[in-house]
Amino acid sequence: MVRFELKKVFGTAGGRVALILYAALLVLSCWLSATGMLNLEIKWVNEQGEEESGPAAVSRLRSAQKEWEGWLDQEKLTAMIQENQRINATPQAKSDIVQQRNIAFYWKQGFKPIRELVNSSYASGFRSYDYYLVDGLTAIDEATFYANRVKLLKDWLYDESDVGNSTYSEAEKQYLIAQYESLETPFYFAYHEGWYQLLENAGFNPPWEF
Repeated sequence: MVRFELKKVFGTAGGRVALILYAALLVLSCWLSATGMLNLEIKWVNEQGEEESGPAAVSRLRSAQKEWEGWLDQEKLTAMIQENQRINATPQAKSDIVQQRNIAFYWKQGFKPIRELVNSSYASGFRSYDYYLVDGLTAIDEATFYANRVKLLKDWLYDESDVGNSTYSEAEKQYLIAQYESLETPFYFAYHEGWYQLLENAGFNPPWEF
């Protein structure tokens, strides 16, 4: 039956053309989603502290994060912490005026994903997140930064008062831990907002999340 249906599709010129057009449309849609060209969820805050969206905003965000592209080793993590501290010390960051604080955020957009990874790594729990946690850090140890990922997972899986303990069997727990431990470090950071949105909208949890 399947073979017969396939013959019907590929047996005519119209069917082959329709299939080619569908494939091209699928590839184009994935490309537009991955680059963020049609995704208004990707935002950029400009020099005046005003929010922008659209292709131009995506391009600016990509350029800003391109400057931080590279291995998340001790040097990169230290540079991020130092730059974050420098920005936090500015009048804009300390201001009570929202637009002034947005200007300070404008300066942080290039390393925002790295900042989020640090917040997740040093969180109080596996499923906890504090946006401002990194602002209280003055230094980061590369080994601890990556080891915390596994530690938080283990604590969550074996804490009898947490849902992770009762949700998974012992075999499943060991599998999850093995997957975390097998992930190669240091990570390589590059612009990924478009792919993030594509995977999120498709119902997947992006693999670079802690």
